Amino acid sequence: KQWYQRRVRGRYHLADGSEVDPDCMSKGYSYGKNFVPISKTDNNLIRRPTEKELKLICTTKRRNVRREEISARNVSVLMAPLDDLSKGQGLTAFAIALHELEMVAICRYIY
Repeated sequence: KQWYQRRVRGRYHLADGSEVDPDCMSKGYSYGKNFVPISKTDNNLIRRPTEKELKLICTTKRRNVRREEISARNVSVLMAPLDDLSKGQGLTAFAIALHELEMVAICRYIY
């Protein structure tokens, strides 16, 4: 049984045309062909509060990282703030050193 038939202007309606109260709705995720509802309490338990972070975990030789681990979804571009010349120079020196030594930096990035 479907919980709603259609969404009209941000509101959900049942198959009989009556509007669904937003307080009666819960978040859910599709899992294969099934829909798994998740309550706010369960969602708070599985989602840890995080802060933005960029942390260098280690550096390693490029040959130690498989090619398929370096893909568009795992690689980010890092830029120094435009108004701080010393940070830009430090980041540039680090990037050049990694390139010359054929190394990569493994980082944890939370945005």
